[in-house]
Amino acid sequence: MAASMAATPDGSTILLGTGQGLYRTDDAGASWRTLLPEMTFLAVAVSDDGRAVVAVSDRTGVYRSDDGGTTWSAPA
Repeated sequence: MAASMAATPDGSTILLGTGQGLYRTDDAGASWRTLLPEMTFLAVAVSDDGRAVVAVSDRTGVYRSDDGGTTWSAPA
């Protein structure tokens, strides 16, 4: 299974996309929480301003977060 990982510029938040969902840690991997379950993520990216985008393989498209992965908007 492939995975994609990205971190905020200061390294405080890490997003991990896997074949089982999208996960987030705010404590260097000590604990993880599920953000978007039951999807296969192909790519995860985080910009300098904290915007995050993830590409999903099930043809639903690209999800976007403007707050580092706290909340997500589904593809239009």
